[in-house]
Amino acid sequence: MKRLIQRAAALTAALCLAAACMAPVYAETANTEKEENVYGSLAGDGSVADIYIVNMFALDGKTEIRDYGAYSSVRNLTSEADISLDGDSVTVSAEAGTFYYQGNLKDAQLPWNISVAYMLDGKNVAADELAGANGHLASTARRSRTRPPTQA
Repeated sequence: MKRLIQRAAALTAALCLAAACMAPVYAETANTEKEENVYGSLAGDGSVADIYIVNMFALDGKTEIRDYGAYSSVRNLTSEADISLDGDSVTVSAEAGTFYYQGNLKDAQLPWNISVAYMLDGKNVAADELAGANGHLASTARRSRTRPPTQA
């Protein structure tokens, strides 16, 4: 039950984020189209556990990619090539084709406040108390918009 609730919360957050982030963007490398998908993981109560971005580049040939993001870490999802993070600058050498890398955001904030509450047999219950429990489960999810982030 707990696993189902966590998956449903994560899926909801991922769908909301994906819908908000569908515009293509470009990396520093000339004429290199880039797409970003933002994924968020939520705790059982709806609070943000972590947020990461999967960046995709469609490359016509071997390319030195220089990209930027406020990441705590990065991971090459396509090949064994080294990927480096220096401050907010990401660099990697990639072959022709589709290249993906994941950047884990330093500041895990969503543009929404999300809360999830659970009732088991009519009594309020914390998410971590639901594993192995039996009874009638009701859950309520609430979402409200946060202040837009200030632009630098």
